[in-house]
Amino acid sequence: MDMIIISIISISAAMIFYSFIKKRNLITQIQNKQTSFTYNGILELNKNMPNYYGSTGILLNELEGKLIKQKNTGQTELNTISNAKKMMREGFVNEEMFSRIKLLHSLYANDFRDDKN
Repeated sequence: MDMIIISIISISAAMIFYSFIKKRNLITQIQNKQTSFTYNGILELNKNMPNYYGSTGILLNELEGKLIKQKNTGQTELNTISNAKKMMREGFVNEEMFSRIKLLHSLYANDFRDDKN
């Protein structure tokens, strides 16, 4: 009977200790994510409203020259780039425009890699 009680207590203590370790690891991962460069680069300082200004600027710089030089570039792609430039001049880029630029970049990314080789 004593062995059963001791084993139950030891297993319970081990489970509690394991849960504290897992909780500490989760808290550390959340803090690392919130203090990472990418997370802070996308969010504004007050962390209320996401601003994709920097990320959109990087994608536009890579995308702009290649799309204008290509002959098969559609008018919608050029309109999207011009709208993104307007938003960049205003200083705020919303998630919808960022996702459009990201889509264009992903569509033409293989072409960029082929041009470099």
